[in-house]
Amino acid sequence: MIIDRFILFLFLSIVAAYFFPQLALHGDGNTLEAISTVGVSFIFFFYGLKLSLTDIKNGLRNWRLHLVVQCITIRFVSRLCCLLLRPLVGRGID
Repeated sequence: MIIDRFILFLFLSIVAAYFFPQLALHGDGNTLEAISTVGVSFIFFFYGLKLSLTDIKNGLRNWRLHLVVQCITIRFVSRLCCLLLRPLVGRGID
């Protein structure tokens, strides 16, 4: 079994963050937040580069499925949030 370097470094980063949480406490935290946002963006970008053109075309042909999933998700998440936040309304959420 070959260990993927990305997974290895991801695991090492999690272990380092567990044992050295003070490394994330640099300044006001905005710098670290920007770095993590750019890092996640690069992960998705490079994963997208690995897709073949035929896979992208096949995925775009399923627009009805995407529409159904998005509509169901939007309705489910909004109703779930309303149900979860209903007890908090009137209590003065800060």
